[in-house]
Amino acid sequence: MPPKAQKEIIYPITSEEHFAQIVNPENKKLHVIDIHLSWCGPCTVMSSNYRTLYFGFEEADKRLEFWTVIYFILTITLQLDSTMLPDEYKKLVQASCKPKFMIFLEGECKGIVDGADYTKIENLVNTFIPGLDE
Repeated sequence: MPPKAQKEIIYPITSEEHFAQIVNPENKKLHVIDIHLSWCGPCTVMSSNYRTLYFGFEEADKRLEFWTVIYFILTITLQLDSTMLPDEYKKLVQASCKPKFMIFLEGECKGIVDGADYTKIENLVNTFIPGLDE
């Protein structure tokens, strides 16, 4: 019998409009966004960690999403709407072959993690994930 297919939990952000929908203040889920250069691709090291984190929460599909975005799409989006990120975060999101992770909740950037630091991402998710009743 072939192995059972795993549930996909990491999705690509495909355009500036798509990014804006995800970080819209009306969107109540917590979003972890992996920013990468087109030639690097998303951070594969974090994939299994995402699964552990995701499946550790009750009703995670209603509370938490993981995304990847090419750096170019992010910079275009920020040029269109410079209010999307506070100034102190803008300088942290510079092009680099090192992965960066942004944590968004209700349109607000709650933190940026520089590098594949699972502990920092886990702490931010645990701090900001919406409750079941929200």
